[in-house]
Amino acid sequence: MTEPNYINYPGNFVFEPPYELNGTELFGLPIKGEQKTIQSFVDKFFAPILAGSDISYKSLGPFVLLGLSFSKHATSLDSEARKTGFMPENDWAFWLPLIRYEGGQPKRLVWFMPYVFVNSPIAMACGRESFGFLKNSALFTPNTAPEDPTDFSLTAWAFKEFGIDQEAAEQEIFSLKSTQNPVSWAEALFDDLMGAEQTFEEIVNQGINDPIALIKALLSDLIKGEVPMVFLKEFRSVKEPKGACYQAIAEAPAKITKLNPLTDISPITKIFNLHNPELASYPFAESFGIEKGVQPIGPGIQVKMDFVMEMGEVIKRRGKQKPQKVAVLGGGLGSLTTLAAIVTAPEWDNQYEFTVYERSWRLGGKGASGRNAQEKQAIEEHGLHIWLGFYNNAFHLINGAYRATLERLGYGNLGLTYKDFYTPTDLVVFQENLKDYLDIDAPKGANGYDWKPFPVNFPKNAEEPGTPDLLAGPIDYAEMMVEALLEVLQNVQESLTGEADSEDQGFLGRLQDFTQGMVGAKLVQELDQGLSDLLAGLQKASKIIDQNTGGEVTDIETLIEEILGEILKVIDRIQNAVGVLIKPLLLKWDLLRHFWLMMDFGLAILTGMCVDKIFTRGFRVINDMNFKDWLRKHGADVFTIKGPMLQTIYDIVFGYQDGDPDRPVFAAGVGLFGSLRMLLTYKGNIFWRMNMGMGDVIFTPFYEVLSAKGVKFKLFQEIEEIELSADGTAIEGLKMANLIKLKAGVTEYNPFVTLPYHVPGKNLTIDWPCWPSDINWDQIDPTQAARLQKAWTDQHQNLESNWLDWDDQKERYQLKLGVDFDRVICGITPAALRPISGQLAARIPDWTPMLDSLKTTLTRCSELWFKKSLKELGFNPGSKLYENMEPIVGGYQEPYSSTADLSHLLPQEEWSGPDKPKYLAYPCSTIDTRIIAPSGQLPPPTDHSFPKIAFDKFMANNQEWLNKWAAHLWPKAANPDGTFDQNSLAFEYWRVGINYTEHYVLTAPGTPHLRRGPNDFGIANFFIAGDWTQNLINAGCVEGGVISGLNCARFFTNWPIPIYNATKEDLIHGP
Repeated sequence: MTEPNYINYPGNFVFEPPYELNGTELFGLPIKGEQKTIQSFVDKFFAPILAGSDISYKSLGPFVLLGLSFSKHATSLDSEARKTGFMPENDWAFWLPLIRYEGGQPKRLVWFMPYVFVNSPIAMACGRESFGFLKNSALFTPNTAPEDPTDFSLTAWAFKEFGIDQEAAEQEIFSLKSTQNPVSWAEALFDDLMGAEQTFEEIVNQGINDPIALIKALLSDLIKGEVPMVFLKEFRSVKEPKGACYQAIAEAPAKITKLNPLTDISPITKIFNLHNPELASYPFAESFGIEKGVQPIGPGIQVKMDFVMEMGEVIKRRGKQKPQKVAVLGGGLGSLTTLAAIVTAPEWDNQYEFTVYERSWRLGGKGASGRNAQEKQAIEEHGLHIWLGFYNNAFHLINGAYRATLERLGYGNLGLTYKDFYTPTDLVVFQENLKDYLDIDAPKGANGYDWKPFPVNFPKNAEEPGTPDLLAGPIDYAEMMVEALLEVLQNVQESLTGEADSEDQGFLGRLQDFTQGMVGAKLVQELDQGLSDLLAGLQKASKIIDQNTGGEVTDIETLIEEILGEILKVIDRIQNAVGVLIKPLLLKWDLLRHFWLMMDFGLAILTGMCVDKIFTRGFRVINDMNFKDWLRKHGADVFTIKGPMLQTIYDIVFGYQDGDPDRPVFAAGVGLFGSLRMLLTYKGNIFWRMNMGMGDVIFTPFYEVLSAKGVKFKLFQEIEEIELSADGTAIEGLKMANLIKLKAGVTEYNPFVTLPYHVPGKNLTIDWPCWPSDINWDQIDPTQAARLQKAWTDQHQNLESNWLDWDDQKERYQLKLGVDFDRVICGITPAALRPISGQLAARIPDWTPMLDSLKTTLTRCSELWFKKSLKELGFNPGSKLYENMEPIVGGYQEPYSSTADLSHLLPQEEWSGPDKPKYLAYPCSTIDTRIIAPSGQLPPPTDHSFPKIAFDKFMANNQEWLNKWAAHLWPKAANPDGTFDQNSLAFEYWRVGINYTEHYVLTAPGTPHLRRGPNDFGIANFFIAGDWTQNLINAGCVEGGVISGLNCARFFTNWPIPIYNATKEDLIHGP
């Protein structure tokens, strides 16, 4: 079909193609990048248009070419159009070498230029309109080709950061400064050739069966003097603000018309320092994996030539699109956050058809919960789930979900918000074993036990959860920490300098009070001056860092080296002076010990941050060490290392290898960053408890919001295998199994049971969709229902169990690319993902190392409904001020070292009568795998007896803990011999998390960098989400899962999905 003639405006400055550029000098300099980053960047442009075809573009290697071109004479090649005239044209661009594949085989080497800068608006218009060059107008220094290339710089309008209050400004985009090459041209050329050889080997390893075809693809056009270019050519729709009225991938060759290889090609022997300020408008580091700041590049090549930009061909045009079909694997937090971010974004216009495939009868994965209809609608969790006040992204997301859900359920006019579904708490009663402090190297409890409560009531603040913080760097957190220590000092100053409580009221008691008061006064004086000096030093260093943002890291470190040295001297002064004063009193004076524990923790952190250059290189530089070891290395004493605060930090992330409390694992950088965020940046309250089960509070709103947007949920669907295409570039199939038949007459499974929710503090009750702890038996095939009920009674198995004998009931089917799905979002956890991703492991080099690095641990939880209140049980909160509060207990004896008071849930259940429970305890921790599997390895799914055996061993271990350790926490729940009185309970629930989807992902030292982003594997239609991916927090928690989902939504759509408190670099490499 003939295309219509182009209508020219009179006097139009846009030359008619093709174009001739004579007198051109090109300076080409290779830049080392990251191939995966480049490939992901290329896929954003080309993969959506090529979806469903056998064409793909793959990066040639881990490098980019920076081409600086100066043309003296640019004009149209058409005999009439060239009469318009000519112009000089400068083109500076980043060139990406790609190979076009068809049917899995290489066809052509092409060059893609996503960032092109020109010196003329005419050149910008010609390039954009005619071919699709994304040209931008800029100022060049020099403006003509230099005889001896030395320095180059480019300036253009840009945004340094994006934001509603940010103003564009003319600023440097990048610059080059020449330096002396430390090696000869021959040596540099040899290195480049060796790098090219490695790249060639990597390409061959991608599955190329015909090396001759590869060589032909690389050289055929070059032999003809042609340099093929590939473009994304598109025009915005006038009708749809996010739409394109034309979108196509095109190729066109630049044909060299004049070139003498002997005289027109010469080497550039210099090395240049490329300065990349990484502006938001031009994120070269994020796009190509090149370095932010300064990176040496070169040597290169200089070419003098004439060439013609010839007409080309459309490779594939994208017409008006049907919504893409997306298969979402797993109904956990990561995948559902991804969908929620997409369907609630301003850009959403039903561009996708999402179908969630979930094995269970409920959503949530390890965050699922259920209501037990047989036991007063008791809330049964998979574990202890409490939100932390710094969960900015999670609270922001759930706030929006609640607004939509309350409106959908007819409660939009009641003035309810997400806060009506949470109850905050601030009291943590740590448990100290004083005898553990006698020897820092002794195993816990080796010296016996002497438990004492250590209450900390974290102060409330007026900030609103779910709102963003100012973006903070490591030195900002250090300043906040010292300010917090000064505040703590101020709060305890009177108690430290006054009379301490003494049991001896005689002369010796008064003498002890006097002595302690003298010590306290001296301590306060030393610390007040020392902490003030530390804060002043940090503020000086912070100012220098801010003033040199974007500069060379080593230069900044030189500028602040003296200041950090002074900070370390002040810390040493504090530790020496204070140590002499207080060490003899620490085991005897509780207030002093608790105060010093906080100070010691902070001083060790500050020492390590200075010594290990965290202020300039980020938290990630210490991720090869265990957090405890790092603190000890930098001076933390026994009260920190063996104390309950650090143990509680490990408990929050279940940081124990194979669940063994004697093998703590937590990468230091992740542990430090998370601890500072938790303690210093919480909003409102430090802890927020949900007012129902996590399933009801979190996953019900997700289900309602997503269902309203057309998302389909298919429960009882098992993913058996993920199938990869022959060329490894796409997921082409999903082997599935339907696990449940619906009862005759039931056309669609309703997963909920509707229960009353009594809004705390308001005389208001609403009906709420809740997830049951069992399948709704009346909706499924009676034969299957009876079999599953028997499996639970006899073998402690349900449909979520990986050991369930159910193979004969599965109805297997296959989902196919281009028919049932176009893209895949995978939210399955690593333990469940490993057995179904064998093809990815075999073909994707980084897949197995990623899964191997994501060590997991089993968790255990219990819920104990006591007939007496916590006060009636004799619990000691450490102060009468806290007797009527609902505390979290931390640092106690394993295996249940943490326990939370969740008595606020009792009104939501249906208890009645004289034995109605008054106190609900949630003990939770890890379980040593060897307790339930002596080999330390879980048996294969074919061992159907394992769940019952594991549960029986688990229960025996629980009873041992109750009989030996419960009496300290709850004295009035003990028999005369100290064992646990089972009659003190109205009900109990115990769960051991052996199912694959419940395994908790650890962050072991040396592993955070092995986590991957949403689309890092070169599989264009495959995206991952979950707290096990690279997510800023990089530890198992709600905020990590939400950030991962938001980032996945960004990559999936290429929309500017907001993520609070995270730079793009943080999301790639960690903080």
